Amino acid sequence: MHNRDVETSHKMIKNYFKTAWRNLMKYKFISLINLFGLTVGLTCCLLITTYVLNELSYDRYNKNAKNIYRVTRSFNNQDGVVSLNLSTVSPPFGYYLPTDFPEIKKMTRLLNAGKATYTKQVATNTATNDITSASLIN
Repeated sequence: MHNRDVETSHKMIKNYFKTAWRNLMKYKFISLINLFGLTVGLTCCLLITTYVLNELSYDRYNKNAKNIYRVTRSFNNQDGVVSLNLSTVSPPFGYYLPTDFPEIKKMTRLLNAGKATYTKQVATNTATNDITSASLIN
């Protein structure tokens, strides 16, 4: 670009801002409604983006995160609609899952060994240290 083109571009942008400012001052109430709507829209967009990024980063601190899965239970009512979701499965699954699914390389179970506190106590087996990169104290 030549210097003259750059100078013309700066004048055009300056003129656009002058025009926008004049319209803001001339139509104050309508401008306030438009700016409020823009602010609410951008805020919602940022909050949704933050939530989605947080959900996608769940448990990604593990070096093997792409190979770690959690087994849960869902109970369906007579119509086939899920009526109950549980985050745990019964202890026999610890034996039957690797037996029935040879794709499972290692399996571990976690058991809450006390009430939830700042220092959570968890009972686990030895495979946990091989699967997760979280530091657990014996």
